Amino acid sequence: MKTEANKAYDSGFALTEGELRRIHDTLVQQITRTPAAGGFQTTFELKYRNGSIATPTTLDDVLSQENFGSTAILRLKMAVADQQTKPANRIAIEFTNLDEDKGGKAEPIRFGVLGDDRDWVFVTGSQLEERVGKVRMFSPAQFAKNRTWIFMVLVLLVLFGVLSLVQLRTRKHNAAKTSQLDALEHQREEGTLKDPIQAVIAVARISNAGDDGSDIMFLPLLIIIPTFGLPAFASIYSYFQPPFNFLWGDAVTSYNKRRNQGRFLLGGVLLVIVLGLIVNFISKKIGI
Repeated sequence: MKTEANKAYDSGFALTEGELRRIHDTLVQQITRTPAAGGFQTTFELKYRNGSIATPTTLDDVLSQENFGSTAILRLKMAVADQQTKPANRIAIEFTNLDEDKGGKAEPIRFGVLGDDRDWVFVTGSQLEERVGKVRMFSPAQFAKNRTWIFMVLVLLVLFGVLSLVQLRTRKHNAAKTSQLDALEHQREEGTLKDPIQAVIAVARISNAGDDGSDIMFLPLLIIIPTFGLPAFASIYSYFQPPFNFLWGDAVTSYNKRRNQGRFLLGGVLLVIVLGLIVNFISKKIGI
């Protein structure tokens, strides 16, 4: 009786030369624990950015690719199986750059195990899950496909913004009332406010006065900023931290360059924020 295990991951990946070799070793070690130990075949398939497809014969051939520009790798398939016409035991794994390979599968990482021994299939599947877990990474593009999560995040951001604005307006209104009451108290102490009736009327007016509602203009921004800000952030994040990476050949240099640029930009932004907080703190201390 045939047993099959398939799994797909909706996430990015950073597949290095070392990790690819470890995955390949896992496939070979597991296939040799079947009756195919006497003879098995390994197949590779690469798809490049220019649309061409290659079938290297060895792992070293895969890793010797230039992997840059028009020959950048968009998809890698690797499989081992016994040499029967219809293999009884087979292990296959596939990595796809979904940002550029529009004709690929729906998930960036997929693997499948087929065999006669159920325990062997389950053990092999578990080992591949561990290996895949080493290369997985966050992908904003895949997260964005889940509209329910996007809607929940937008609702929470808008709700947080509205509550923050209400609290800010309340504090501002209370501070204005306190300032006016302090002014009345100052007038009483100086003797310029002597009429009790006039004082009662002034206090009543202060208590009943509402704010001018000028902050209401910020309400549309609470919807506009999250709606357009999240996609913009996802695009910037994906540029400086590409989600789908075959990290060998010249691709390593490009990957590291983008990551370093992102870290430099993030460091600059954090430095500006910290300096702004320090300047604001010092100005308050010296009364500017």
